[in-house]
Amino acid sequence: MRRTNHIPLSFTSALYNWYAANYSTGGASIANAGWHVPSRTEWAALITAIGGANIGNAMKVKGRLFWNLNPTPGNNSSGFSAIGTGSRSENGSFYGLKTTAYYQVSTYDIYSSNGVALMSASGSPSGYSCYPEETFRKVGFSVRLLKDDATDPGSYTDIDRNVYATVKIGNQVWLKSDLKVTHFNDGTPIPLVADPATWASLTSAGFCYYNNTQIVH
Repeated sequence: MRRTNHIPLSFTSALYNWYAANYSTGGASIANAGWHVPSRTEWAALITAIGGANIGNAMKVKGRLFWNLNPTPGNNSSGFSAIGTGSRSENGSFYGLKTTAYYQVSTYDIYSSNGVALMSASGSPSGYSCYPEETFRKVGFSVRLLKDDATDPGSYTDIDRNVYATVKIGNQVWLKSDLKVTHFNDGTPIPLVADPATWASLTSAGFCYYNNTQIVH
């Protein structure tokens, strides 16, 4: 196994722009049938189901391998297993590895929130970040899929045959790790975009790896 730039193997999760997360050409999607990218309302239901004063800790995996903070946050009592995957800005730069985790949503609401952020401070609750709509569609966030119904299958296999464990929280079933699929569910490749200027100009689907580093294993 070869590691690059000391990034943990778990950070092979990809960052997708809004166009990729919500791709719907010819019936194709980033998610398999029976699953979808959650809406802002569905994220809110997750946070309500977890509840308590330390929602952020309840959603985070503990350890300096995943969160570069002191004291290290996280007890993962919810089983959601969030790690600090960071994000990619609308200008193509990267930020927040091991300090933040943002997730794409399917809905845009300028008066509410558009990317869910698991805040970095120990004990802080999960929150939301608002972006202008044009910016919102360009940023690169992680993706967690939500099942269409409440029956937990125990695992999910994407079209690339990556296998993800699942977890039931309240009446929702979520992936326990971030999506790293490189094709839509009809086999169409998701464009891998490394160049910052190209990323900044995208008005279509694209994905990347943090700092354009993919771990080979």
